Amino acid sequence: MLLGTTASYGVLAGSTVTNTNDTVINGDLGLYPGTSVTGFPPGIVNGVTRVAPNAAAAQAKSDLVVAYDDAAGRGPGTVLASSEIGGLTLAPGVYTARRSSNSPGRSHSTARTTPTPSSSSESPRP
Repeated sequence: MLLGTTASYGVLAGSTVTNTNDTVINGDLGLYPGTSVTGFPPGIVNGVTRVAPNAAAAQAKSDLVVAYDDAAGRGPGTVLASSEIGGLTLAPGVYTARRSSNSPGRSHSTARTTPTPSSSSESPRP
């Protein structure tokens, strides 16, 4: 699955980004077309923050929609036994959880892994 310019982003959103903890984002933070980013600090972005109006954020958001549509069209992929993904190491691929995926601990992906629509806790489409 091609992620285009989204590959460098740790967080990429459309309307707002709100942080309420001591979060560390290892990658870029992007927001388009929204403009409201709050909670940094105390949160830390180990990358570039790009907020609308920003051409790079706009392109990444467009690429995100393309990648999402690609993932959604691939079917359920590997169905996870639980929506709790904390502590798991996931190989590259498409994963489906029966409910929203939660990560109370740390999880690790060995490569880029894109959730299918049923495993996203966000709205149905980016």
